[in-house]
Amino acid sequence: VLGSPPAGPDEDFFASIGRSIKAIELVAAIEADSGREFDVESWLARPTPRQIAQLIDPQPAEAVAVAPGQSTLIELRGGGGPHLHLLPGAATGAGSYAELIEALPDDWRLTISAEQDLLGSIAAMAARYRADLDAAGLRPDLLAGWSVGGQVAYQMATGYPDPVPAIALLDAPPPVGYALTDAEVRQAFTEAFFSSLATRPGLALPQITATGPDVFLRVLAAYLAAAGQAIPFAILAQRWSVYDRQLRAAAVHLADTRICAQALVVAAELADVQVDQWAQRFEPPPRRLRLTTDHPGVVRHPAVDEVGAAMAALAGRAASLG
Repeated sequence: VLGSPPAGPDEDFFASIGRSIKAIELVAAIEADSGREFDVESWLARPTPRQIAQLIDPQPAEAVAVAPGQSTLIELRGGGGPHLHLLPGAATGAGSYAELIEALPDDWRLTISAEQDLLGSIAAMAARYRADLDAAGLRPDLLAGWSVGGQVAYQMATGYPDPVPAIALLDAPPPVGYALTDAEVRQAFTEAFFSSLATRPGLALPQITATGPDVFLRVLAAYLAAAGQAIPFAILAQRWSVYDRQLRAAAVHLADTRICAQALVVAAELADVQVDQWAQRFEPPPRRLRLTTDHPGVVRHPAVDEVGAAMAALAGRAASLG
């Protein structure tokens, strides 16, 4: 379904290049091959090949147990050039960066962090991801994060001794704290989820006013089904749970450490004042790139060509300064 075999039995589907629409294709393929209904909810609790095998052909639990504290580090691509480590946005994985990756130099080494346990704050995410990088003996040349991932990238950078990795913040909200209503979270999730689909012409973005997550998700599922994009409720609920937790973690995160590092701030939906707030946290001042696209468009064609070139220039500046 994803175009290539998984790297191992415990690879997280959503942390590789899996998107929600791909999960539906996978479940349909499993059911067609096995001839019986697949337990989607149990798989979403641990979306790995090993869990698929266990659900199709149950084995003793001790034979398929996943070790606690599994590393959050995933190798996307080897290479002898600069090492770029990506931090995912809320409830996303490497799939959200697929088009950007294509725009980056072929020799770059690429890794990404994928949440394995429930991490309740930006600081906890940064600490866990940094610990797993350190355990692997890796020190990235460049940290990059889109959306919430940008806050995690910045927080990780604050713990590095000189020289601090270069940092690319891709339409990421600065860590200044902001109010976030339930309605705003629901609408943001709707927009993010729609942007992850292979949207068909005429698939309009709904404005859902239903209150309560269960009703909201069922209304959203009905909209998608009516538009020919039926999504199992379990998949919607799983993505919502992660998205809601991570978006709220970013909303309450506060940090103002000034970092001496080369940085790039890419802005699409960020206001100029938010870009200025990021600039106050770096020395020298970061390079700024203003794009005429929406938030998801920052990591999509055609904007990725400009973003990729700016990131390559950022890595070059950092390398020239040692």
